[in-house]
Order: sequence, then C-alpha cells, then structure tokens
Amino acid sequence: MGSKGILCITIFSYNLLTEAESPVSEKLERSNNVEYNKTLKYETDLSPKAAPSEST
Repeated sequence: MGSKGILCITIFSYNLLTEAESPVSEKLERSNNVEYNKTLKYETDLSPKAAPSEST
C-alpha cells in the first residue's frame, strides 16, 4: 500500500473518531431546524399574551 492509501485510511479513521458529519447530514439537520423554528414561531404567535404587570 502506498503513501496515498495510508493517508486516505488515516483521514477516514480520523473522521470516524471525531464523528465528523457529512455535508448532506448537516444540510438535513439545518432544514429540520428551520421547520422547528417555523412551528415554534407559529405556536408562539397563537399563544395568549400575558397581561402587562404594573409596578407600584
């Protein structure tokens, strides 16, 4: 096995050990966060507003 093969195996092993994510999984996670944030905003808009407290 040449030095290129060893380098590829080393990089691949390092990625597995550090749990590096692929760009595809990061993109999916980002789109899920956007959907969650839209839902959260929608629910927040529908929730009743708290009465302003008066300080004496």
